[in-house]
Amino acid sequence: MKEYKHPVKGRIERVGWKNILWALLFGVFYFMYKGLWKHAAIIFVAVILLGFAAVSDLDVKTMEDVQMETDVIGSLVWVVYAFLVPRILRNHYLDSGWEEVK
Repeated sequence: MKEYKHPVKGRIERVGWKNILWALLFGVFYFMYKGLWKHAAIIFVAVILLGFAAVSDLDVKTMEDVQMETDVIGSLVWVVYAFLVPRILRNHYLDSGWEEVK
């Protein structure tokens, strides 16, 4: 687990496996809460675009197949992004001027 300290306020934020868990549970809302609006938008748009890609083949598939594909694709995007949270937060804090403590 790494810690980052705000240079002015002295507030310390920890980044580790708990962040992955929160991102898995809350997805886009977790990224918005942390102020990572760009990443929240990327997840949202990726899930929608990949969902449209699955629906574009409707003449061949049943609605159940389309629903299953969009669920699987959306879940994969969500999980991959959740496991990238520590790196995303690290870059966010360092770019914002925070100092790595631990």
